Amino acid sequence: MAVMVENSTAARPQSGLSQADLVYEILAEGGITRFMALYFAQSPPVVGPVRSARPYFVMLAKEWGAIYAHCGGDPKDLEPIQKWKVIDVDEIPHGKPFWRDNTRKSPHNLYTSIDGLRKFIGRALPEPTARFAFAPWSENPVKRLDIAYHKDYTVSYRLKTAESAGPTSSGPPTSSYQRYMNDQLHLDRESQEALSVSNILIQVAKSRVAYPDGGLTIDLIGKGKASYVLGGRFLEGYWEKKTVESPTRFYTSDGQAIQLTPGQTWIQIVPETARVTLEK
Repeated sequence: MAVMVENSTAARPQSGLSQADLVYEILAEGGITRFMALYFAQSPPVVGPVRSARPYFVMLAKEWGAIYAHCGGDPKDLEPIQKWKVIDVDEIPHGKPFWRDNTRKSPHNLYTSIDGLRKFIGRALPEPTARFAFAPWSENPVKRLDIAYHKDYTVSYRLKTAESAGPTSSGPPTSSYQRYMNDQLHLDRESQEALSVSNILIQVAKSRVAYPDGGLTIDLIGKGKASYVLGGRFLEGYWEKKTVESPTRFYTSDGQAIQLTPGQTWIQIVPETARVTLEK
């Protein structure tokens, strides 16, 4: 399941992001980013606020073979859904399985659930093909990563070790990165817990305003620079995507496929003007 989730100030804190396997963050119009959260292992009962489609998110949903859940979109944003034959769940024609939360103002109050979306589709889909190998956490992880999309918006990941986190139940990594937006801790609305991340992939892609409404085109087919924090290890490299259908592959500078660390992964697709800083 791939769900479009809003990231304007009025949409924060969001619901269900903490239970996603993978989250993409990419610019939309006016310098505001938007998320696409992918769910396979978990099924949070509340996800949102759900917002409209964008062609580059549709392309990413296509490469995962995911069901694409959203709320409408401009005709130029909806056309790729049909062109690329993406399995579509749009709230505007379908209604269910979405609802409005009256404690928030529209349009920042539309939500869905993963089980509800799966039941609405009514059929099982093939499991995604394994794309990454895994490695344990670094013994000497970097302390902080900052990604400035522009002067008014910076995403930060700050190391939180098991010692500072207190007792943990079985399963979680010994460390994690807590996510911040403009120095504000990124919380899940439902649990009020900070988002905990193991892997951050920074994918640099050419981006430009291409439409009168401020809509962007982002070049996701081809090859470009990338950098990573993977279980505390900082690496530089590149990404490559050959076709709409093919997966985006991530490599180190010497051409080796990257290895993730168990835990949540965020892919930050950034313009060439973004500034990345690291504290070791």
